Amino acid sequence: MTLDYKILWFEDEKSWYEAILPDISEFLTENGFTLVPNRKENGRDFEKTTEEDDYDLILIDYNLLGNEKGDILIQKIRELKIYTDIVFYSQHGETIVRDTAKEKGLDGVFCADRKQDEFLEKVFRVIKTTIKKVEDLNNIRGLVMAYTSELDVRMEEAIMQILQKLPPAEAAKHKQTVQKKFVESLKDKIKSITKIDSKNDFDKLVKKIESYHKWRAVIRLCNDHNDLREYESILASYQDEIIEKRNILAHICEEVDADGNKY
Repeated sequence: MTLDYKILWFEDEKSWYEAILPDISEFLTENGFTLVPNRKENGRDFEKTTEEDDYDLILIDYNLLGNEKGDILIQKIRELKIYTDIVFYSQHGETIVRDTAKEKGLDGVFCADRKQDEFLEKVFRVIKTTIKKVEDLNNIRGLVMAYTSELDVRMEEAIMQILQKLPPAEAAKHKQTVQKKFVESLKDKIKSITKIDSKNDFDKLVKKIESYHKWRAVIRLCNDHNDLREYESILASYQDEIIEKRNILAHICEEVDADGNKY
């Protein structure tokens, strides 16, 4: 699985940008990400640019086209309450951008020299830091759920669209086949569960059954023990409040409305 890593890059020298880009792309690929760059020669229309998408990193040159200064652009970005990490660099060396950032009180800014090796080293270190934010298990679980949910929706759409293109009789035949195969898979699952020795391998059985049936098992166990009946009221809402909401979340994908709002 690859994830998009979006970089907004303010750089007016196209040849230098194109020379650096492959190294950053390769580094991200090695770490399981796909680079999605957006280059701007200057800060013109930067408000629209920053509102159009969420970026994982922003790179800004000190001197931009039209004598525009990168530090002014950074101030404008921060005024918009955008706190994405920024690598601020200059051909005059790291010291000038560091002094400028300190003088202007720029937050969340990493300073770098424009020399290729030094620039890439700093960018790679910052990228690695941002990647770590999604490398823990909970974040990865959420990302995988988002990607697989989107694929599930696409497969559902593909099934319906293909069936619509077929003659009615052939479509009906395929619908019956889909249903038949689904039932067969359920029967196979039932067979595998019934083969488990509940006396000796009950833990294996518990791991195989779905959330709803685990919940029902706990309800029954509590109901059969007087000292546990007080928990029935707590468990009563588990199906509605937990299982159903989790199932909904697991099978929806993010969309964007006409105004660019994500929902």
